Amino acid sequence: MKILIVNHSTVGHNKEYTKKICEYLIEKGNDVTLLKSDKLEVELNDLKNVSLSDEKYDAKHKILYCIKIRKFYKKMYELNKKNNYNVIHHLYLDTQHISILLSLRYIKKIQNAKLFGTIHWSSNFVGDSYKKNRFKNFFINRFEKYFSIFFVHGDRCKKDMISKSKISNKKINTIPYGTEMYKYIDKLECRKKFNIDSNEKVFLFFAGLTSYKGFDILLQALKNIDDKITLFIAGMPYDYMDILSDISIDNIKFIKILRYINNEELQDIFGASDFLLLPYKKIVSGQSGPLTIGATYGVPIIGSDVGEIGSTIEKYNLGYVVKSEDADDLAEKINSACIVDNFKYNEFVRNCEKYTYLNSWEVMCEKIFDCYKKVVNTI
Repeated sequence: MKILIVNHSTVGHNKEYTKKICEYLIEKGNDVTLLKSDKLEVELNDLKNVSLSDEKYDAKHKILYCIKIRKFYKKMYELNKKNNYNVIHHLYLDTQHISILLSLRYIKKIQNAKLFGTIHWSSNFVGDSYKKNRFKNFFINRFEKYFSIFFVHGDRCKKDMISKSKISNKKINTIPYGTEMYKYIDKLECRKKFNIDSNEKVFLFFAGLTSYKGFDILLQALKNIDDKITLFIAGMPYDYMDILSDISIDNIKFIKILRYINNEELQDIFGASDFLLLPYKKIVSGQSGPLTIGATYGVPIIGSDVGEIGSTIEKYNLGYVVKSEDADDLAEKINSACIVDNFKYNEFVRNCEKYTYLNSWEVMCEKIFDCYKKVVNTI
């Protein structure tokens, strides 16, 4: 099968996500081409027939971005015209309404290939308010008929899309958000690297500190923590640099690594932690990459009941679910985590391991590829 993977986005876990899908498809004997933004760094050593986008996009100017990205879709059309693909898969379709509409003349000309698109956050695609829904649905209804399947990473996301748009249930395919398999780690060895004692209760706030991840809610909650705890903050500070520079709370010990965290550092950071904190805000409507990393390293989760996060924690019993944007409830769950007994804690860890087996990259990619084959064979 000849497959064109398209990814204009550079946010979140795009590097790993893109690489895993391409590697799986190549391993299965497919002819794979990758069309990507120049800002998305993907290791291409094991990928063949890779075509790179030579356009640069300035996301700070949305109108200019939408106009420029037409060249991206034009290149997609030209590649398809030259190579006659069976499948064209957009890995990050969330915010492409206007861009696709402006590029519709190229998409309409694609007759041979079946189009697929992945939606990571339903709110990005169908909106999170009535007024916004109407605006976005105007665009969605103009181009959704050209797509065979939309992939989503959870049933909540699927339900949200069905209720807020005219996209048919048959066109939405739920797949896992891929994760690495469970890895045993020696916590004591990891803690030594950060001078953390074995008896400390360590809570981790990981990834880019943007406003929707609820760090301000966490700061409120920390004022009501009963025990002395250690808060490990790792990732780019973004919206919170001023706060983090001189942060101080009496019974909280802070460990801060305020920069991009590479893959080689993940094991030590997660290995040193007892719980991962995901106090995300209500705007979140998808899955969390840090949640999947936490499960890989056997770190139980304290996360908001938003998107797929709360339902995932409940379904697999990975830790504690908190009310979104509720500092009191978050404090209560952190206090509960501080006194959790070993039996229950070890149960959380075992469930993290089970989660990774049921939602591995292999499982995700297999479901995607099976869907390709099913749709292409109906031509």
